Amino acid sequence: MAAGDDAQAAGERVEALLAELRSQAGPQVAAAAEELVGSLVELYGAGLARITEILGEDESGPKLMDKLVADPLVESLLLVHDLHPLDTSARVRRAVEEVLPQLSRTRATSSTWASTRRACSGYAWSRAAARRTRSGT
Repeated sequence: MAAGDDAQAAGERVEALLAELRSQAGPQVAAAAEELVGSLVELYGAGLARITEILGEDESGPKLMDKLVADPLVESLLLVHDLHPLDTSARVRRAVEEVLPQLSRTRATSSTWASTRRACSGYAWSRAAARRTRSGT
């Protein structure tokens, strides 16, 4: 199983466990568990922020950051913590540029659209999870 699949499965498991705590252990236990998850997300986010700062201080940093961003799992974590080096419009342009050659060679195949949907749903899941963690809902 790919690392991205593992990460998505882990995120879904966290959501399932929190839902189970809400329904079985009561609101106080669920709130404490959600606060714990939020604190861990903040801790890992702070660690990622420090990594990006260190990379920015080194002359080889941009090249290393390009390699990190090329990894879908790392890229999704950078997105969750608003640490991605490219702004939204640059990421959208990059994604469109990657897909256009495939679409021009063939009629949009179901596998092309399936991979696009997976990429979008992973991004949507990670952004939604981050919003829930930040808002405490």
